[in-house]
Amino acid sequence: SPVSSGGSWLSHSSILFGTKVRDIAAHETIFNHTNYVSKLDSLPKYFDSQGYKTTMTSTFSYDNGEVNWEKVKNAYPFDDMLLYDDFNYKGQNVPVFGDRLSLPDEYTLNYAYNSLLGKSPFFLSVNTINSHYSFISPIEPKKNWEDYNTENFAITDGSKKNYLKNYFSAIHYQLDYIHNFLLNNDHDDTIVVLIGDHQPPIITPAHIDKATPIHVISKNNDLINAFKEFNFNEGLVPTHQTQKHESFFSK
Repeated sequence: SPVSSGGSWLSHSSILFGTKVRDIAAHETIFNHTNYVSKLDSLPKYFDSQGYKTTMTSTFSYDNGEVNWEKVKNAYPFDDMLLYDDFNYKGQNVPVFGDRLSLPDEYTLNYAYNSLLGKSPFFLSVNTINSHYSFISPIEPKKNWEDYNTENFAITDGSKKNYLKNYFSAIHYQLDYIHNFLLNNDHDDTIVVLIGDHQPPIITPAHIDKATPIHVISKNNDLINAFKEFNFNEGLVPTHQTQKHESFFSK
C-alpha cells in the first residue's frame, strides 16, 4: 500500500489508475484537474474497452451538497456510481467515524451485484466500510441479505478498550459474508479480488508497515490459475511475494 494507518482514498486511487498516489496533494490533482486525469488509463477504462459495464459504490450518508459527486464521477471514470440513497435501504444503519452512517457491507455487495445481473459482463468496485476504524461492524452475516431491511442485528461496541477484538470481528464478518456470497453465487465466472487498502492504526506491528493482503477468489479454476503467473499462491495465507498497489493494474 502507498499508505499506512489511514488515507484509504490514496490507496484506492493508486489501484484504479496504476500510478502511486502518495499524498493528499497528488490526490487533489486527480480531483482538480479532471480534464487531464480523464486522459489517463485506469482499471474502469480498461474494462470499459473490453465491453464491461463499470460501477462503483459509496455508502456513507453524506448531507445534500456536501460532496460534489459530478467532480468525483469525472475523476473516477466509472459508468455508474451507487450512493447511499440508491440502495433502497430501510433497515438498521452502522455508525462510522462517529457522526456518519453506512449500510451493512453484506447488503451493499449483494444489492449492487444483483442490480447489475443481466447487464453482464460487469466490473463492480465495492469500498467496504464496516471494517474501517473504529471497527463498528455487524458481527455475523444474515442467512438472507435482504433481511437487513427488516431485522435488527448485533454490532461491535466500537470502544477503544476492545479495539483489537472489534477489528478481528469486523474482518471475520467481511470474510464470512464474502464466502457466503461466493458459495451462493450461481455464476461460475464471477471473480472477487479483495485488496486491503492499508493496515489499521495503533495495532499494526512495525515489521508489517504498509504490507496488505490481496486475495483472488473464484469457482473458476482457469481464472485462478491465470494469477499464478504473477506469483500468487494458493490459500489465504500470504507468502513473502509482494507487489505495489499501483502495479496491480499494470500486470
